[in-house]
Amino acid sequence: MICPANVDHQFFNTGDEPSDHIVILGSASTIVDANQTVMHLPWRK
Repeated sequence: MICPANVDHQFFNTGDEPSDHIVILGSASTIVDANQTVMHLPWRK
């Protein structure tokens, strides 16, 4: 999937099985969970 820059995106697993996702994003991107809480990614420290 290719998503345009500067647009909010949401990814959902609608199936019954767990899924893995690989997302490539800009270094200044903000990642939030379903409650809009910022997720501090460990590799950005």
